[in-house]
Amino acid sequence: GGPERLSELRKNPVFQEVQDAFNRLVVVMEGNMAERGFGWSDSQQKWPYSEPLRAVVHCAGDVRFDQPLQQAAISLASGTLQMAEQAVRWEARRFIFVSTAFVHAAPSSTNFLPEGLVELRDFDPMELYLDAVKHGKWAAKAMRELGFPNTYTFSKAITEHLVSRLCSAERLDVRIVRPSIVGPAWAAPHAGWNGSGPSTVTAGAALIAGRGLRVFRSSAHPCPIVPVDLVADSVLRATAGAVSTSGGQVLHATLDASEADQMPSFSGLTVVLLQLLALEGDMSLPEAGLICHFLRWANNIKQFWLLHFFVNVLPCRIAVVAMATICWAAKMVGLCSDSLKQKYKTACALNKHSSLPVLYLPFSSPTFPWLFCSGQRLPSDWNSMEYSVMTMRAAIGFVRSTRGSVPPRNSPRSQLQLHVLAPRSAWYDAFLMFSMPESSLGLSAAAFMIRRVLQWMDLAVTLDAASLVAVINLETPIALCPTHRSLLDFVIVGLACFQLKPLLPKLQVPHVAADAEFSRLPLLGPILRELGAFFLRRGGGAVQPDPALRVEVDRAMRSGKPIEVFLEGLRSRGRRHMRLRTGLLRTLRDVSQRTVALVPLSISYELLPEDQSFFDELQGLPRPPLRTASLIHWVLRGLRGELPFYGNVHMQ
Repeated sequence: GGPERLSELRKNPVFQEVQDAFNRLVVVMEGNMAERGFGWSDSQQKWPYSEPLRAVVHCAGDVRFDQPLQQAAISLASGTLQMAEQAVRWEARRFIFVSTAFVHAAPSSTNFLPEGLVELRDFDPMELYLDAVKHGKWAAKAMRELGFPNTYTFSKAITEHLVSRLCSAERLDVRIVRPSIVGPAWAAPHAGWNGSGPSTVTAGAALIAGRGLRVFRSSAHPCPIVPVDLVADSVLRATAGAVSTSGGQVLHATLDASEADQMPSFSGLTVVLLQLLALEGDMSLPEAGLICHFLRWANNIKQFWLLHFFVNVLPCRIAVVAMATICWAAKMVGLCSDSLKQKYKTACALNKHSSLPVLYLPFSSPTFPWLFCSGQRLPSDWNSMEYSVMTMRAAIGFVRSTRGSVPPRNSPRSQLQLHVLAPRSAWYDAFLMFSMPESSLGLSAAAFMIRRVLQWMDLAVTLDAASLVAVINLETPIALCPTHRSLLDFVIVGLACFQLKPLLPKLQVPHVAADAEFSRLPLLGPILRELGAFFLRRGGGAVQPDPALRVEVDRAMRSGKPIEVFLEGLRSRGRRHMRLRTGLLRTLRDVSQRTVALVPLSISYELLPEDQSFFDELQGLPRPPLRTASLIHWVLRGLRGELPFYGNVHMQ
């Protein structure tokens, strides 16, 4: 009921900052939209407050594209007309109807789509409405003749005409606000906010991320998305009495045609989605590459229909039949659990959604771009790529929340983090590491072992995504300069670079400038050298340059890979920054004879593996020497599950 829904809404974190105002101002008036007058008595239909009503904002509606015409007419047109009539009875000053910008049946090849009621030619909107709520045969024919792609946009177009007539007859000021595809917020209540579930654009992305669908046909035209906070701004301006750019009562809550190219395309958004899935290890590179091939093949409409059937529709139907058979067999032997029933329901839901790529065609791959006349303008700090990442992260977060693996990513901080390492099965890690393109077998094997060992430590590694911008456009050689807190520093940095390399080629596995003590370790020393490490003596260049070091640095520079150097030299025993050592930097300057970009890298540990040995050293005990046997013993403890929980590591 209404009170229960209000209670759930009150708990939404979005309203925490305005909780007092919410409790004071938001009330429930419970009614049934399917009944005349909402099922209220005559006394209930009067405005219950002494202060006069200024405006009624009606933004409810069933946004499904595939509902029958009769159902669409009742839910969209009848409900809206009832709400407008109620606004008249309440003696409201203004009625705001939130429609859709796609009441324009198709984008224009020559002109921008204007802010005004759409032409229905010789069809009368009232006659269309009355026919639609009865049987809809004539109205369906009119919908096809007028070129509307679905019952949702057709019903909204009819409703706009009827609401305008009603409000004009009753002398009620009306505003019609037309959003295009509503996407996650740009700024308010926080960047990337997407409500409690996916919207149109994030729903498609979530289905790809969740392996429900594989192929959408997408064009390079700007995507007609508008952030939800910009839509809210348009509704508020309409509530205050704003008019359109031409002085009319219809306002487009869309990007203006002059700014349309500031929005990414559907194909660009899909590529960003696949990049994020690959970056975070949610999708292997071969799978992401295959989907990219599907997207290119789908540019041909005939190939799209073939792909849609074999890749989207057929697997979903097979899954439904398979799960129905399994549930039947399990029921016959008394083993039909709730888990099996839930899987069957999921398969049915995916089968139902398998038609979405076809329903999205008018918006994802139009013949001409959707270009609107609008008074709405993008904020001054707008960034197209940043919004693309926000939108796709919202979709990925929704998929993760439905799986119960991690909380929904609907907070500002979580929108900016990439998971370098998260709990995965050994099979998944093997597939991910050995499928890396242009990677040697030895390097892939080392990366696989590192991932397994770090997971035995229950270690989770995240990376600040926004900070990667610093290295994307660098044209010069890179020297990574991490803080030095643990022996795991170079291991974690190397793993992150290995996984990021296919998407950020500048971040290849670096040549690590390691202490000479590592070179004397049996087995481990040669392995590190083979993986690209070179060794230096502390203080070796204090008096005169070390020729051997110059040779190693020159070899590393010629390889084109980054160099990783710990400028602090020693691990910090108290997590404080230590005085920087510049000997290697001088050698780097002399050898390179050109500009080298120093990239600071902060590594923060929740718990250091060496905490106990650091504590012993601070008490005056000598530092135990590095031994290969100690490392092997430590790995064996991990295999037996004897290592403690080390928490999270964050890089920036």
